[in-house]
Amino acid sequence: MHIDLLVPARRDGAGPIQRALLVLPDRAAATVSPDWFEEGEGIRIADEIVVDLVFRTCGETYESLKGFEEVIDLDGVPVHTVNLEGLLRTKQSPRERDIEDRLVIERAFAAAKNGPK
Repeated sequence: MHIDLLVPARRDGAGPIQRALLVLPDRAAATVSPDWFEEGEGIRIADEIVVDLVFRTCGETYESLKGFEEVIDLDGVPVHTVNLEGLLRTKQSPRERDIEDRLVIERAFAAAKNGPK
């Protein structure tokens, strides 16, 4: 599969993102130009895993989802992500995969609302 990362569409943000992706074994991120961060909808980096750098999805951007940010601990590393409400906002398309994802997220909301059984 692949991983989608919603990132700011700003040239000045390219350096840290590119450096982070250079840990992947094929170092495919080395070919990314900072100018690309201000063009189009995103960048696909095909390395050992495929990483899609997404600038906009379903009308949402990095900036519009900041209010839904959560930081989780992944083996001692803080990982910035969005909560379920923010994730649901990124799944508002007619794509079959997004429809399936919405159903799962909505079930998680219902389960959280009803509490543990």
